[in-house]
Amino acid sequence: ASGGQRLLWQVALEGELAFPVEAVGDDKVDGSTRALVTQQRESLRAKVLNKALTLHPDQTARPVWAFPQFDKMSCAWLLATPSPDTFMSAPVFREAMATHLLLPSPCCQNLVGKPTGYRNTMVDVFGDNVMCATLPFDTWRSRHNDVQRGLVARANDARVEVEAEVFGLFRDIIPSAVLVEGGGLHTVRQRSGCIPDLRLGFQVSLRDRRPDYIPRRGRPPGNPGDQADPLPSPRPAQRLAQGPTTRYLAELKCINAGPSRYPRGEANSRDKQVDRRARALPAEYKGKLAPIDQQYYQTAPGVTGPLVQRLESLGELLCFVVGALSEVSGRTLSDNQAGLILSQHRRRLSCLFTRSAASCLLSRVGHLGEGAKECAARRRVAMAEEERTRKEAEAFYAAHVRGRGRWAGL
Repeated sequence: ASGGQRLLWQVALEGELAFPVEAVGDDKVDGSTRALVTQQRESLRAKVLNKALTLHPDQTARPVWAFPQFDKMSCAWLLATPSPDTFMSAPVFREAMATHLLLPSPCCQNLVGKPTGYRNTMVDVFGDNVMCATLPFDTWRSRHNDVQRGLVARANDARVEVEAEVFGLFRDIIPSAVLVEGGGLHTVRQRSGCIPDLRLGFQVSLRDRRPDYIPRRGRPPGNPGDQADPLPSPRPAQRLAQGPTTRYLAELKCINAGPSRYPRGEANSRDKQVDRRARALPAEYKGKLAPIDQQYYQTAPGVTGPLVQRLESLGELLCFVVGALSEVSGRTLSDNQAGLILSQHRRRLSCLFTRSAASCLLSRVGHLGEGAKECAARRRVAMAEEERTRKEAEAFYAAHVRGRGRWAGL
């Protein structure tokens, strides 16, 4: 090999392939060197791309801050085979592929520059303002509920105990005087303190594997004549007895590509934004309960009150965050926890996250403008009239029952 080739080999390869040119391959003849070269090439390509994005003159460009967000979950839907769980209609697939390739949204092209109807924002080419604007018709909740139902279904498939919308965790320690109609807490969620999205129960420990853990032996080599190197025999490990179920509260959040969640051109623009959002969730839970402690239990600021103590006694809060590119927070992909829930379902979940985000954008495009606001106002009037009619019917029925009992003995 020439001097230039030798230098290129020494610069490009490291780790398991860090050998001189004369000893390249480490005398392997089973074809495993090809896999090592491919891995090293892809790793080098990723380093070059990351370096190019770091030095890009426009740090607010979409690829600069969006490419570092991709993970296994955001790309797994590309490998999914057609099935009822992975199905995508043509408009949804176009939006999903445009989002994955960081291209302009097809459904927003005819609306670019038009007002969204929220804080003087305009429709942009990628649809970020449309996804972040407060619009009528609860599309955010629809996306959240779609993802939640999918997680519950996958947990049921994995035989994991799961409960959605956990009500009543703090209701017994909230003063009863404020729970009645007209009390200090007006809505159902306020009277419950906070309502976690999920409660998961595991019968095995969620601790990390031991440092000396040895996995099971894989399948035999492809050629019958080849003999694989013997693996060390696994040590007899003491299996933990499946005792009582340990339950964890879990919170699910779906975030969009707004400047507050995905900063552009800042020092932390290339950080994993779903992890940043997940780290903030435990403090938000305590922030919902601390004012109730301070108002009704006269707890001093900074002192743990009864509701916060109850929250801390329930254990660690599992935070599941789905991003704008269908990426997920790190704890969702961890081996020791997500392996029990996700297991073989990463492609299904990736399709679910991608489909729900694209469907949400397509729905919100139809809710732009003053016409949608007027339609939502008419819907609120109709719902209020329906509620008034229901209460009136209940009052007449109660009066009828009381009157019948009063005159029954005459």
